[in-house]
Amino acid sequence: MFDLTSGPSAQSQFSQFETVLAHCIKKVGKDDYSAAIEYGQKSGFFTANNRLTTSIMTLAQFTQFDMQDAA
Repeated sequence: MFDLTSGPSAQSQFSQFETVLAHCIKKVGKDDYSAAIEYGQKSGFFTANNRLTTSIMTLAQFTQFDMQDAA
């Protein structure tokens, strides 16, 4: 899904995906990848190809920024 060798942008996209996926896992209440992806798709976070939607990518960038500031 991600080519992490293609540069910082790919790593950032992967990190954003993980941030959103972690949110979805928390919302479904169990460590179930399939249920989290399904929740994310129904919520408009993921496309049918399990990629982040444009609006969620922007939100994930801000979420990561806030998390890094808190660390």
